[in-house]
Amino acid sequence: MKNNDLGFKASKYNIFVAIGKDRYVLFNSMSKTVSVVTHDVKKRLQGDYYRTETGLADYMDEIKVLREGGFLISSEKDELMEFREAHLSSKFDETSATFVIIPTFSCNLKCPYCYQGQGIQRPAGSMNEKTSKDVADFIMQYISQHKTTSILIQIIGGEPLANFSPIEYILSSVHKYCTDSSIEVTIEIDTNGTLITDEIIEKIQRFSPTVVISLDGSEKFHNKHRFFNDGTGTFDRIIQNIELLTEKKIVVEGNICVSKDNFSSMKELLVSLHSRGIDIPVNFIHLRERTGACSSFSSSCFMDTDWGERVLPLLLETARKEKTRIASRPWAPYVFCNMQRKSGFVIDPLGYLYRCPVLAGETNHIVGRIEPGGKYTFTDNNVRWLERDPITFVECKECNLLPLCAGGCTQSAFRKTGTYNNPDCYLKTFIEADILDYAGRNGVDIPEGDRQDFS
Repeated sequence: MKNNDLGFKASKYNIFVAIGKDRYVLFNSMSKTVSVVTHDVKKRLQGDYYRTETGLADYMDEIKVLREGGFLISSEKDELMEFREAHLSSKFDETSATFVIIPTFSCNLKCPYCYQGQGIQRPAGSMNEKTSKDVADFIMQYISQHKTTSILIQIIGGEPLANFSPIEYILSSVHKYCTDSSIEVTIEIDTNGTLITDEIIEKIQRFSPTVVISLDGSEKFHNKHRFFNDGTGTFDRIIQNIELLTEKKIVVEGNICVSKDNFSSMKELLVSLHSRGIDIPVNFIHLRERTGACSSFSSSCFMDTDWGERVLPLLLETARKEKTRIASRPWAPYVFCNMQRKSGFVIDPLGYLYRCPVLAGETNHIVGRIEPGGKYTFTDNNVRWLERDPITFVECKECNLLPLCAGGCTQSAFRKTGTYNNPDCYLKTFIEADILDYAGRNGVDIPEGDRQDFS
């Protein structure tokens, strides 16, 4: 330890976001703690003033608070190695597991930014009864073998409700097994919202699911993007089904897809929902070019920097003004998402396993297969996916976002570089907006910005 070094240093994972004159939200990406500090405190942290005898004598109470939040740490602590241990522990922890199930790639809509709307056929169709039994057996065997204590089952598509029988069988079987075994189970169904019926609601109610429904702006703009095969718009039917779900006490969230085409209608959409008495939390989804099916729509997508610096902050600010709740999705612990964990699986209609929903149906990204009776085998892709180590990336070693993004999205890195084993820095483009939203939901008074309109 250096002379006059009293053992405290600023965490390398501190992030400052200005919220007015002489005020900053201070967020630590390792501890996930948040505080509000002045410019003087920011200056002292960044200048390592707390390592000096004078700093210790003058600011003992301040030092105590900063240490409790993880903003000030022991000078001997190696934060990079601490992150690596936490990252590996999270990646290979199998006490919790995620199963994303795709019962069909088919859809009853023709959204222009989706492979269905582009007329692109996926290699697999819809899950049959035999495969649904194998999938249910696989999930139950996996959580039994690995002593898993909590699971998330997410049903996606295509439009998953277009092939409901496999969903019903899998959820019934796994839910009963988990209930009998005292395993916590969370169920989410992602749907376009057009095929919901009283019968389906009656069948899913006992599972207490969260139903996530997509919206594309106000009625006018939504119907330009989300329409049936005959061109008929879907907005009215979706709103009616949201009302039906909420009446039946089903938890509903809205995924609001945002592009240049519909951005101007976002405030109108939020106002419209409130005028109808619909109070559901929402997520704003940045439409980006992720697959070949998106390429023809790419000119309507916001650039990443524009999304982070202007679009998302304005959307979140407008949601606050309109008293619209933002769906709270906690950051995955020391991984970018649950699909970077050993216990995160995507299951396609034929029972093939993948590590990302965006890659499902692309045979070169298959990581395994569910066999008859629920047995399973893995391919070399599984090893390649899991051996990714973000602290080997030069861009990540000194980045203060590392504990949040863990090297970023693996599939996005592959799209850009042709290998899983590279970083993706998309999170950087909107992290300030995310931090302010997180701070606001944790009691920090966030002043309104000067963003005036949706032009």
